[in-house]
Amino acid sequence: MGFFCIFLLGGRYVVSIQSRTFALPIFTFAVILIWRLYALHSQSKLILYVLLGLLLPIVALYIAVDAFLWSRPSAISVQEIIITPNIKYCTTFFHIGPMHAIYASIPVICYDIFLVVLAIAILRKHLKERQEFKMKPNTYVVMIVRHHVIYFVLNLATQLFMAALWAHPSV
Repeated sequence: MGFFCIFLLGGRYVVSIQSRTFALPIFTFAVILIWRLYALHSQSKLILYVLLGLLLPIVALYIAVDAFLWSRPSAISVQEIIITPNIKYCTTFFHIGPMHAIYASIPVICYDIFLVVLAIAILRKHLKERQEFKMKPNTYVVMIVRHHVIYFVLNLATQLFMAALWAHPSV
C-alpha cells in the first residue's frame, strides 16, 4: 500500500513516495501456507474457505489500521538536516505510535499460530497412519510442515523485532 506525501519545505514542494512493504510479504506467505494446507488436506474446499475466510478480516484490519495511522496530520514530519553549508538533507520521521501497530500485529500472530498448529496436526495424523502400516512417512509432507514451522519462527521473530522498533527503545 503506497501513497504520496507532498511537503512544503523552504518554499519548494517535495514529493515523497511512502510504502508499507511489511504487510505484503506477510499476506503473500499466508496465502502460500493456505495453499499448502489445502493440498495436505486432500484439497478440501471447507479448509480452503475457512482459512481464507479468517485471513480476509485480518487483511481488512491491516488496511484500516494503515488508513487510520497514516491519515493523521501528525503521522509524518519532515526535518531538514544540514550536512555542510552547501548540502542539506531532508528526511521524514514517522510518528505512528507503537500501540496501534502492535495491536494490529496480534491477529496476524494468532493466525500464524493457528496455521502452524494445523500443519503439525496434519503431520501427526500422517505419521500415525504411516506407522500403522509400518511405512516411511511421505518426504513431501514432512518437508512442507518443516518449512511451515520455519516460516512461523521467522515471521514471529520479524513481528517481535518490528514491535520492538515501534516501541522506540532507548539505545
